[in-house]
Amino acid sequence: MLCRACALALALLLTTGCQTQGAGSWRTALAQSAREPSVWLPLAAAATVAVADRDDEWSEDAIADRPVFGDQAQDRSDKLRDLSTVTALGTALLAPAPDWSGRIERLGLNLSVMLAEGVATTVLKDLTERERPDRMGDRSFPSGHAAQAASRYSLTAHNLNEFDLDPRLQLGLSAGVVGLTTATAWARVEAAKHYPSDVLVGIALGNLFANFAYRWWYPARGPLLSLQPVADGVAVTLRVPLSP
Repeated sequence: MLCRACALALALLLTTGCQTQGAGSWRTALAQSAREPSVWLPLAAAATVAVADRDDEWSEDAIADRPVFGDQAQDRSDKLRDLSTVTALGTALLAPAPDWSGRIERLGLNLSVMLAEGVATTVLKDLTERERPDRMGDRSFPSGHAAQAASRYSLTAHNLNEFDLDPRLQLGLSAGVVGLTTATAWARVEAAKHYPSDVLVGIALGNLFANFAYRWWYPARGPLLSLQPVADGVAVTLRVPLSP
């Protein structure tokens, strides 16, 4: 089953990538994505937690106090994860495009990222077999909920770049999706399903897949300067997409 899922994820990625005329080098896209703060900062934080040997202590404190979600931590993590999926797919379909084929391509990209990220998370869980804090199974590392939330909210931030929004509004929305990712991850810690390092690595993994996909599919994402004739002259437009 896992091998078939891997093959399907790879096929979807390659198919969509080959159909995108602007697709760039996957090596360049991967290197650029790995240097994103949304990827290396969570990894650095997870390494710091591990080296300082704080995983158990912080997990126990979160479970005992449950300062944010209380007894609803498990339910809240599920709902926040589901909200992230709806938000990503919704913005993929609603984002402006020359025609419906552009929207379908973007939707296919989003779905491919979700599938590939899920396969990668499953493989890592199989390899590590880390026991959960509640001792209910050995699927703790990395956090699937955190990876899913991060990839979907990162996809949402990329999709938002396609809208003609005020830069301040776009920045606020991007900050909001970061907050929702953090909330989903923390809910998993309070629910005794993951250690802090599990959710941090999950966030990094999800962001890596989403950022890599968009950098590979749409490499020309830098500032865009356009000139358009108008009644009394020429309109100059400078568009600077915000990185999530």
